[in-house]
Amino acid sequence: MNAPLGPARLRKFDATYSWDWHNTTKNVAQGKGSTTSLYGYYAENESLWREEAMRMTYIENHESNAWESTMAENYGDALYAMTGLSFAGEGLPLIHNGLEACNAKRLEFFEKDAIDWSQGRGCIYGLLLEQLIELCKSKPALDNGQWGARMQKVENSAPEQLLSWVRQKDGNKVLGLFKMSDRPVSATLTSRLPVGTYAESPLRREVTIAEDETIELPAWGWRLFASGSE
Repeated sequence: MNAPLGPARLRKFDATYSWDWHNTTKNVAQGKGSTTSLYGYYAENESLWREEAMRMTYIENHESNAWESTMAENYGDALYAMTGLSFAGEGLPLIHNGLEACNAKRLEFFEKDAIDWSQGRGCIYGLLLEQLIELCKSKPALDNGQWGARMQKVENSAPEQLLSWVRQKDGNKVLGLFKMSDRPVSATLTSRLPVGTYAESPLRREVTIAEDETIELPAWGWRLFASGSE
């Protein structure tokens, strides 16, 4: 069980693993949870941990890869959406050895097990990681811990299916929309919070979100919009 992060632990660790985030997103990907599970995680995390605490939101680490399953086995078709959330949502994204190379196997835990780098920059998942890193580096609201912005829930007409939030700080605003199930959704954003003009990542095309905007997303679809200072 997590305890409030006190001064002693802050001096010992720059960041801590968020096993709860990993387990929650994995359960949602496997149909054992919903958007409500994720809202619950972020609310609990905010109440238990100080703002300066950096919680590593990871798709995979050495232990989960060796003892659970690979990222593809754990997340299936939800892998890209959960990866986007690990970067753009609150938390410190972790890139485990081999993710950028599209590693598809369970690595040996106690033995030397070389990573196959043959796919090089042609690895699609690796290119996604590059795009997300670029986005996070350019948007102050997506910084980690006390340097970034809290997630503010955006109310919508399909709250069990669509995870919608805004992070904003110092004139910078990021809107995240994530379909958290294996069915498409059409939902209306019923809050004025996301209203504005954005550049949609990664293509940077201009998009205007109006009041009572209707959002359509495919199964496990997700979109990120950003505006303001670089």
